[in-house]
Amino acid sequence: MSLQQAFRGGLLGLAAGDALGAPLEFSRRNAFIPVYGFSKGGPWKLNPGEWTDDTSMALCLATSLVESGGLDLHDQMQRYLRWYQEGYMSVSGNCFDIGTTTLSSLQRYKRYGIVPAGDPNPQASGNGGLMRLLPVILATWDNPLRLKSWVEAATMTTHASPDCLDASLVFADAVSRVLEGEALQEVLASPQILGGQTRGQAIERVLEGNYRHLDRSELGEGFYVIEALENAFWACWKGGSLKQTLLRAANLGGDADTVAAIAGQLVGVVKGEALLPDSWKQELAWCEKLQVVADDLLDLNQKLRQLPWTFDKLPAASSHSSGSHDADYRPAFHI
Repeated sequence: MSLQQAFRGGLLGLAAGDALGAPLEFSRRNAFIPVYGFSKGGPWKLNPGEWTDDTSMALCLATSLVESGGLDLHDQMQRYLRWYQEGYMSVSGNCFDIGTTTLSSLQRYKRYGIVPAGDPNPQASGNGGLMRLLPVILATWDNPLRLKSWVEAATMTTHASPDCLDASLVFADAVSRVLEGEALQEVLASPQILGGQTRGQAIERVLEGNYRHLDRSELGEGFYVIEALENAFWACWKGGSLKQTLLRAANLGGDADTVAAIAGQLVGVVKGEALLPDSWKQELAWCEKLQVVADDLLDLNQKLRQLPWTFDKLPAASSHSSGSHDADYRPAFHI
């Protein structure tokens, strides 16, 4: 499978999971009719195939990376503010769903203009940093030092608690490992944290693989970032097709859209765009735009390979020779 297929699969998987889970968000498990495809309604009264803040913020992040040529935290926050205030990158043209931790961070940034604006309080451990993370991982997956630095920074713009950072680094490690060619089941059987050092204790239950032994009824609702990661990994661990995995995640209820979006990022990279049902691609809002953004992230990834990891962005005008330190790198995927 090509890197293009993997990148597109990841972004489309994110959006598809988000859209599948949106009608079930806040629903109590086993208290709703399961979904078997895109459906309308839910708390936001969306049409089939429309998605929520997970995909909107991921698009803000991806577009910032591409148009800035790399990591620009102020540009990211300004785009998140545009989404919140103007409906930028929203499927409906307005911001109809935003987490409390994200909102507090945006208000803090608007008032003080500093980054990162995330609250380090352990109580502020929502999943809003994790749900949108894939664009950073795709841009930097083949450079571990840059990957860790950018994942931490992009998470901390809005979510800076120890659990939020730990969850992002475990997830980034998982995605980068499957992009390197490791089987998904092997990754989920032995999850690791990028950089090898945790900040909190809660992530240990993920690193120990406890989710692999949980029954569906034992999983949390997914609003807490560690639970969101657990639920997404559980849905992926159970195996099956891309479609089956996304439906399994969405039908957990609770924070259904975000759990399915997180699962979709991982399993989408593994399975690739081609294994997303054609009927879903036809119904999924902004499908073509998501494909273009994925291709732009692949182009950014190729350009960043030519730079030392300490560079935050590409020079404004430059050309890079193939003689860089990454020139001999051979990824498991081909372009």
